[in-house]
Amino acid sequence: MFHALIPLALLAFIYARWLEPRWLRVSKVDVPIPGLNPGLDGFTILHLSDLHQARFGPEQRRLLAAIDQYDYNLVALTGDLLSCPVPYDFAPIAELLAGLKSPVYFVYGNHDYPRARFLTADLTALGVNILNNSWQQQAVGETDLQIAGVDDPNWTKHYPQSSFNTDLKKALAGTDPAKFTLLLSHSPGILPAAAAEGIPLILCGHTHGGQIKIPLLGAPTTASGKLFDPLVQGLYKEDNTLLYINRGLGISGLPLRFLSPPEAAFIRLVRA
Repeated sequence: MFHALIPLALLAFIYARWLEPRWLRVSKVDVPIPGLNPGLDGFTILHLSDLHQARFGPEQRRLLAAIDQYDYNLVALTGDLLSCPVPYDFAPIAELLAGLKSPVYFVYGNHDYPRARFLTADLTALGVNILNNSWQQQAVGETDLQIAGVDDPNWTKHYPQSSFNTDLKKALAGTDPAKFTLLLSHSPGILPAAAAEGIPLILCGHTHGGQIKIPLLGAPTTASGKLFDPLVQGLYKEDNTLLYINRGLGISGLPLRFLSPPEAAFIRLVRA
């Protein structure tokens, strides 16, 4: 019996190491928002996360070809464009950004902070809007939406003395409660605080969808460090707040993905 499992284990390893990390999946998700302004009905966000300096074909052509099949109004990047301690390489990020439509909004992930100075300069030079406990207003036809972003809650948890600390109050200061606010966060730990503030929608990544899942059991651990964390991938709800967790594009730690293929998500706002 044991000898019969060895070929299966070898095949699973080959799949997880060389096949699934390259098997990009596109998710199309309708998010129902009660009382959504009619001008935002159908507004679509391309949500990408956790690139970790990965490439999908030369100059990201495979990733960009998958994205170009669909239309979108705005790009949300929820952190970990870099992969620490891998040497800083902005080229995979620049190749991706070169093929995306503007506007692009970005929040830092835990892998980005050690080289935040370099990343900030490079992103700013390409016109990316960086949300660092801040918000911006984005015109949409005759209406607009508010896009806020917080520093990573997971980084704050582990490095409370860092100059990069989650401050949701600061990120929302001056926003109009009557208008739709989209919140970007690298990790999903912001959910309880955002729900208390009545934020309708949060986009985040960080978990990699577990990166490695056990059939029938799910992900034994994620980047959150929790055993069988219930917040792994997809859409969740707390009170009136919806949270979408993107599985991300790259990998960190073990160079494997199993039952957690990389994801590009198109999030469409619809009137509930």
